[in-house]
Formats: sequence, structure tokens, C-alpha cells
Amino acid sequence: MDFLSPFHPRLVHFPNALSSAGAFFILAGWFLAERPRNGPSSAERWQGYGRLSLVLGWLGVLAAGVTGLVDQSRAPDTLEVRELINQHTGAGLALLVESWLGGKLVYTYGVGVR
Repeated sequence: MDFLSPFHPRLVHFPNALSSAGAFFILAGWFLAERPRNGPSSAERWQGYGRLSLVLGWLGVLAAGVTGLVDQSRAPDTLEVRELINQHTGAGLALLVESWLGGKLVYTYGVGVR
């Protein structure tokens, strides 16, 4: 399947787009907040779309990470490339850890929640 490689650049845009769309849908749900009548309100539907987009975005992050490791094995074996790949990997892991810590602050300790 070399005709599809490199895999990583083909997948990294999906998590970005899905995460951005998810944030947009959730914000739209907040701005459209209304009292539910019979069934879910439009705000709840938008927020549901947002949560789904975020979950799909996180699955895309995992796929992009795995394909990044696969493509890393095919990268030129030079000092400059190795250093840049290590920096890229470190930044990606830092982003995942930062997101997890932020979620823990909000959902475990209620920071920033009314």
C-alpha cells in the first residue's frame, strides 16, 4: 500500500476540522439555549453534534498518532529530521496531556463552572 503513503499528512486534518466544528457546534448550542418543549431543544441538538464531532476528532487524533509513528519509520535518517520529529512528537503529547489536565480541572474540581 505504498501508493497511500505517507499516511500521517492525509489524516491530520480530520482531527483539526472535527475539533473546530465540535467547538463551533457547542458554542452555537449555548447561544441558541431555549427551554425544551417536547423533545430535545435545538440547543441540545447542536451540543450533541458538537460532542459527536469532538469524539470523532479524538479518534482522529489517535489515528494520526499511529500513522505518524508508521511514517516516522520511513523518514530520512538524519540528525535534523530526527530532532524535528522528536519536537513534533513532544508537542503532540504535550497537547494531549494539556487537554486531559484541563478536563480534570473542569470536570473533577469544577474550576470555571458556575
